[in-house]
Amino acid sequence: MEIPRNAVFNSTNVFLVSKGKLKQENINIVRVGEKTLFFNGLNEQDTIVVEPLINTSESTSVKVID
Repeated sequence: MEIPRNAVFNSTNVFLVSKGKLKQENINIVRVGEKTLFFNGLNEQDTIVVEPLINTSESTSVKVID
């Protein structure tokens, strides 16, 4: 899968939305591009937060905007 590089923090972590709350997950980065990176380790149906988040943590309540 491919996501923006700024969606990843601590080198290999991303936030997912699960049941309306943030959940931190580790990914396996396969290749890094100029603005995106390719990775595996998550399910295709997972909802990944692609905007950088500041001062947030797991279990924070969120609303997904399409």
